[in-house]
Amino acid sequence: MLIACFVITVLAGYVFNRIENFRDKGYIIFISALLILLMGLRHETCFIDTVRYVGGYNLLKNASFSQIPNLMNKDSTFWIFSKLIGCISGYNYTIWLFILGAIYVIPIAILIRKYSLNSTYSYIVFWALGFCFFSMTGLRQTLAFSLIVVAFIFLMGKRPIMFIFTVLVASLFHVTAAIFIIAYPITLAPINKKTICLYAIAAIFLQFFGKSLLYILIQSNDRFVGYEDFHGANLSGLIIQILIFGYSLYYLQDELDLPINKTLFHMCLLGIVFQSVATHVAEMFRISMYFSIFNIVLFANAMSSTYKDPTLSIIRPLTIVALCVYTLISPSTNTEYHFFWSTL
Repeated sequence: MLIACFVITVLAGYVFNRIENFRDKGYIIFISALLILLMGLRHETCFIDTVRYVGGYNLLKNASFSQIPNLMNKDSTFWIFSKLIGCISGYNYTIWLFILGAIYVIPIAILIRKYSLNSTYSYIVFWALGFCFFSMTGLRQTLAFSLIVVAFIFLMGKRPIMFIFTVLVASLFHVTAAIFIIAYPITLAPINKKTICLYAIAAIFLQFFGKSLLYILIQSNDRFVGYEDFHGANLSGLIIQILIFGYSLYYLQDELDLPINKTLFHMCLLGIVFQSVATHVAEMFRISMYFSIFNIVLFANAMSSTYKDPTLSIIRPLTIVALCVYTLISPSTNTEYHFFWSTL
């Protein structure tokens, strides 16, 4: 089912782009509806974490709001919000998943509409980087993601108070979202050789000493104790982010002074730095995703810049084919999917 939805995403982009412009509102609405349906119609046993979340959601039926912080010891704001949904929906988990899916998908649609030069490329990268799959596993962080995207829009709009407020609210749904607060001061710096070298040094340092630093963090905070025995992730996530950075830098090197490009490159580089830690503790990829999610705009804009040079016309289809193949063979895209009405 996931593969079918990805294929529809690609084919619909081709159709819409032939009849309307690249930033077509209709395409974004169509794909948003598709993603919300995919997230809302799934069976409670789909994906590792969904069944646990549905189990927690069912526990809320007989719990008062005041009992939730003791009943759910992690990010209780998420569960308080979920109980509000339950009070309205009769604790139907499908309605709950639909609402959570919409909260996640709509800010991403707004982000793409506002800043992406090619919505089709953005949604292909969205799938390739695993953001569709992750939205159906880490539900608490999914809501935090949606608020971080809103915070990014405030960041671009030079509204620091709203940016800080939104990040703080996001951290109530998943405490790790607080890390995004560093985006505001860091994005004030220009993107140049010196800045890129500093990011590279940080990434290399974390490659060598990240494990020790994480051990200290895990031992000092019960919130992260569950990560202690996790193995490091493979290098594929780090490599693809580095490739996105290199590709984008090559095609956008003459446009680094544009505010949107400067900010997007900072997001990309921060994602790489935190992803380098994930090679020691795999769960650290969650931190990286707060920044790497904006690669869906950066990479699309870099791809679109190739239109300026006709000699590069072969680059676009080759790149898209490579991304599509990568997505189609990805284990996450090939995860089994069942509708809520399925008998298992």
